[in-house]
Amino acid sequence: MNVLGEKSGIRSDWSPPAEPQPIELRIANEQSAHIDRIADYVSDWLSPILVKETRQSLKSRQFFWTFFLLLAAVTVWTLIGLTINRTSVDDGGGGPTLLAGYWIILGFPLIIVVPFSAYRSLAREYEEGTIQLIAVTTMTARQIIAGKLGSNLLQMLIYLSVLAPCIAFTYLLPGLSIPQIVIGLAFCISACFGLSSIALFFAGASRSKMFGVSAAILLLMIQFLAYWLWCVTAFELADGGLVFMTRTEGQFLTLGAMAAILSTGLLMLAAASGLISFASDNRSTWARIAMLIQQTLFIGWSISMLSFFLEPVLAPILTAITAHYWLIMGFAMIGEDNRLSHRVRRSIPQTGLTRSMFSFFLPGSGRGLIFATLNIWFCGLVFSALILFGQDWLPEPKTNELNFLSRRQTIGIGQLYDMVGGVVSICLFASFFLAVTYLLVGWLRRYSPQKVNSFAAFAVGAVIVMFFTGIPLLYHYNILQSDRWPNHTTEQIFNGYWTSIEIANSGFNEVDPLEALMMFLFMQTCGLFALVLSTRELLQTGLSVPDRVQHENQELQKYEPPALGESIDEIFAVERHEQDAGAG
Repeated sequence: MNVLGEKSGIRSDWSPPAEPQPIELRIANEQSAHIDRIADYVSDWLSPILVKETRQSLKSRQFFWTFFLLLAAVTVWTLIGLTINRTSVDDGGGGPTLLAGYWIILGFPLIIVVPFSAYRSLAREYEEGTIQLIAVTTMTARQIIAGKLGSNLLQMLIYLSVLAPCIAFTYLLPGLSIPQIVIGLAFCISACFGLSSIALFFAGASRSKMFGVSAAILLLMIQFLAYWLWCVTAFELADGGLVFMTRTEGQFLTLGAMAAILSTGLLMLAAASGLISFASDNRSTWARIAMLIQQTLFIGWSISMLSFFLEPVLAPILTAITAHYWLIMGFAMIGEDNRLSHRVRRSIPQTGLTRSMFSFFLPGSGRGLIFATLNIWFCGLVFSALILFGQDWLPEPKTNELNFLSRRQTIGIGQLYDMVGGVVSICLFASFFLAVTYLLVGWLRRYSPQKVNSFAAFAVGAVIVMFFTGIPLLYHYNILQSDRWPNHTTEQIFNGYWTSIEIANSGFNEVDPLEALMMFLFMQTCGLFALVLSTRELLQTGLSVPDRVQHENQELQKYEPPALGESIDEIFAVERHEQDAGAG
């Protein structure tokens, strides 16, 4: 055997090789720091969309060429600006010119490139059909929108990092102050956020190719208009015109403008989340909360402005602004479906008190009508009270540097009553237009086979406003052949703009009181009839959560993440033990 083994080359003492020992795969062997835990929480909250979109955008040719051209433009403008403005710098005036050029260069990627890339990132999901794959994941619609917006904000930070040293360098030159630089950067960043939010809303609203092309053209028009305004602002800074913004009145107006941009962006994000969400989800609550936030900011800004400039004419002007805002939002809310899914009905408050307070934030055309009408009259009441009692309520401004500061003169009681009458007229007309739109949309839903959505309801509301406003004007200028602004006549009684202006200016001296009374009674009757019909939605009661859903929620709450250093084998062993115990 030994000889045979030696000849055949086979060892007699051969044994098979030992199997490799299993390697334990440990989870989170290293202790994570506090910053790592915060980063993990933020990344989980923003969803993996942020990582995916950031990788795709930073590897794209669009980002490469934009970043390269931005560096080239900054280098060229720095050399040219320091050369042609050498005399101005020596005289103490070259800083604003150099900074204006940097702002124009920075505005192009932040106002044009970044918002349009946000539009394309969401529109591409619909074109390639991947939006359905994203929707079936555990990510919510708000996480998807937040991830796409976060990717664009990261691009904005990269572009800002290129210009930051240059902008800091301009502060060393004469003719500039820190408030000028901070205000300019705040405007540019706010515009980028607002336009990116609008772009995501356009992408979510236009799902077909035909509407996608129209939405892209409209978005580009808005972007180039915003960029033109930004260039005008930069040139005004070069001429020294924006020194006004460093004083109190300029900062007051600047804060109001930035609050409007940021709140509008927040509203657009809430609306975009509702557009990409599934049909049975609650698409309205966050949008209505954003509307309420925007109105609160506007009322706060108006109160601050009235403390500096207390004039009775501002009451109908501010009321008209809020009335038009709630007309637009009300038309969109009236287009919502009245039928609530079981998922949404489970969130309806159970008690009558909480239902009457919070059910206005749930979807439904009737709830939208009541929500918009209440806000219109609330704003009218606030502005009327400020004009009537503002001399006693509002504090006297302590500064004399305000250009628009007006001394609080004695206001006649008759003028105050006329202004309050104008406010009431504006609120009545706005409520009337909403009520007529609600009734007409309800009729269309009953007899029309086509689905009436928010866009269709907005179109119906716009036609109603133009009908009651345009028909009297066409009659006046074409039938009566009059080319001047005459006294108020009977055919203009339903023209809300003309009638409200006449009442606010001269009370009922130009408007027939009997005609106005009949018109007000008619509008109030239509409004009350629509409100009575809409209250049927408030009577809907909530549904209890099914046992199956409660059991699934309890199982999710019992889930505990793996402990630090726990191996995969140990995790599966625990799961098998729990299954065996349950089976036993």
